[in-house]
Amino acid sequence: MSAEIKPRALAIARGTRQFGLYEKAAFRERPSDATDAVNRRGRGLRRQAGDMYKFLLIANYEQRLRYAYYFYPVDKARRPSLESALIQKCLSRNQNSCSFFLHDGFNIVYRRIGQLIFIIGTDDDENNLAVYEFVRAFVQVLDAYFSGVTEKKIVAEFYKLHLILQQMVSNGTVSETNVQNVLERLRAFDSA
Repeated sequence: MSAEIKPRALAIARGTRQFGLYEKAAFRERPSDATDAVNRRGRGLRRQAGDMYKFLLIANYEQRLRYAYYFYPVDKARRPSLESALIQKCLSRNQNSCSFFLHDGFNIVYRRIGQLIFIIGTDDDENNLAVYEFVRAFVQVLDAYFSGVTEKKIVAEFYKLHLILQQMVSNGTVSETNVQNVLERLRAFDSA
């Protein structure tokens, strides 16, 4: 009976994309059943997937930081130099150049929208295009909620930006990108 289960567990695990990375860890001890093997492998994936987004910065074209949110602890003494260097580097790049680059151990994705620039720092494993599209979804929520995103609204109502961002990202991992779902939660919060 167990001879039939082990090949089945191996077939289930091989059907996934990341099998090669976790093969030794998942099958070091022979599992008693296929479910146990998949569960062990899944725990390893969740641990690796941890904090993907490290920070979000919003700045204007005069190189003034308008909003900063850190999902990952960065030393407070290091933050101003990191923020100013990133803002300066993003604004000095050509409009037609790639919106992704590496800086100080972070993978940086930025997007210019209106008079603002949105900068997200991630780890190396994150998909740059997914982060780029997350910025679009975030701006859509801001635009619908504030009836137009402006620098003044971001500065004056930064606490609402915290709330919106926490609805969309949890512990550095994107949890919701559907604009309507986020807006429903925000309206429920406002009516309470």
